[in-house]
Amino acid sequence: MKAQYSMVELTKVLFVAAEIIFHAESVSAEKNKAAKAVNHPCAEKRFDEILADNFEWQVKKAEHKLEAAANDITSWKILREQAVDPQTKAGLGLLIAYLELNAKSARTSMTASQQTLQTAAILLRQRAANISTLLALHEGTTISRGTPTLGGSPTTPTEATVTCKYGTAKLTLKPQKCNGETDGREIITEAEMALPNIETLPVIEGDYTTAIGISVETFAKGSPQQGSSSVTHEMCQTTGGASANLGGTNGLGANLAITTAPAATAKQHSTNKEQGGKCPHDPLNEQSTDIQRLVNAVCQARHATVEHAKTSADLTYEGIKSDTNLRQLAALALLQQGATVTDITTGNEALSNAIAATLGPDETAFKAKYITPLTSPKLEINLKSGKIEGSIAEIASKADAGTVLAYFIGVERGRAAAAAKTTTAQMKEEECAVETDKVKCNKENGCKYNEKDNKCEGNTSKATTAGESTSKCSEKKTEGECKSPDCKCENNACKDSSFLANKKLDLVADASVGFIYF
Repeated sequence: MKAQYSMVELTKVLFVAAEIIFHAESVSAEKNKAAKAVNHPCAEKRFDEILADNFEWQVKKAEHKLEAAANDITSWKILREQAVDPQTKAGLGLLIAYLELNAKSARTSMTASQQTLQTAAILLRQRAANISTLLALHEGTTISRGTPTLGGSPTTPTEATVTCKYGTAKLTLKPQKCNGETDGREIITEAEMALPNIETLPVIEGDYTTAIGISVETFAKGSPQQGSSSVTHEMCQTTGGASANLGGTNGLGANLAITTAPAATAKQHSTNKEQGGKCPHDPLNEQSTDIQRLVNAVCQARHATVEHAKTSADLTYEGIKSDTNLRQLAALALLQQGATVTDITTGNEALSNAIAATLGPDETAFKAKYITPLTSPKLEINLKSGKIEGSIAEIASKADAGTVLAYFIGVERGRAAAAAKTTTAQMKEEECAVETDKVKCNKENGCKYNEKDNKCEGNTSKATTAGESTSKCSEKKTEGECKSPDCKCENNACKDSSFLANKKLDLVADASVGFIYF
């Protein structure tokens, strides 16, 4: 079967894969191994680009975690509206508050560090771009000596009027593409470039000015070869050494060659904080060089702290039951007079028991009640605007998550109204049962005397119907009579002010749910 993935799922897969690479590889890598391997401009370019990726990834990872946390919060809000058990509702509310508190702290942390990380990444990419654009590597340099032009129009071998013009000689600088040998890719890997392994920044100094030496060799020979028929006696040479045919007493030859340029070496700049907690070259000023600014920015980025938001995937019962923030929230949500609780340590047995009863008592129960329902089962909600389907977690990541949440809020309100009506009827039945006098029973609103069983019972036919008030406010004539909990005086008339629990709930959407998990 061909697997199909949504963009959200693919993003999560790539996110997890990148997280595994950056985390797992950093464990086995050697500190500064990649930095020490920079011995060529191509290697520095690769080093700078990967380090920039790592800094940018810190921001992207924080953003991904915040988005995932927001989706989990929406998922739990939907699940809370579906839940019937009050304790489950309380547990979901507690988890929602916990993720929201953590996400707010994580967002503040990301905002504080984002500019620092991005500044370092920008400067590193600028330097890498400069290497690619401006540097012509000496390995790609060639020289063409050309054919010397003969001047002076000599007529005899001994004439000293010969000139050798090397005007056609040229030096060609050919940019060389970086390859596996020059960029050090076998050593400068993502594993070695994990941030915990980078303490120095290698920089090839001198603004990448490569000195290419051109040697000019001159030579002369006082006596030409006897019997030579050449007028110039090969005076204009392009090869080294005085040949046997070189010209007369004043004859001159020259040879052009390129001297070998020295291999590039990188200076290792420390990006650790110095004594006093400052980064190198702090504070920067107008005289600070580009290299100093780069080293300072990398140091600042290396030491930037980015807090990541917690998601449902990060939570375990064992982990959260002792978490200080969760226990603080649990005291407010689960204990009577929780606002006055000062002891939120694990030594507070009442608080620990309340957390265990609501979220636990163990990992299996926690997962079954709060984690598994996010992905199973699938929901199918048919609205007038269309069908919405998927797991709660899938729906929470879509644009219509708010519509689904609003729908379940409506369902919960209808369920609450029905429960209130049933409770009211039960209370009336109990109230009528207390009355033993037949006459008083029949006079009581909502009661009727049962002649057969000789007892007073609730009379549903006389019970307040939808749209009516037990106090019949409209019949009250004076302001004094209108003063009751169910009535209010408005526009010189006594009107009902009570909420009718048994009034039919008009849902905004005509909807049905194929399968709902409770």
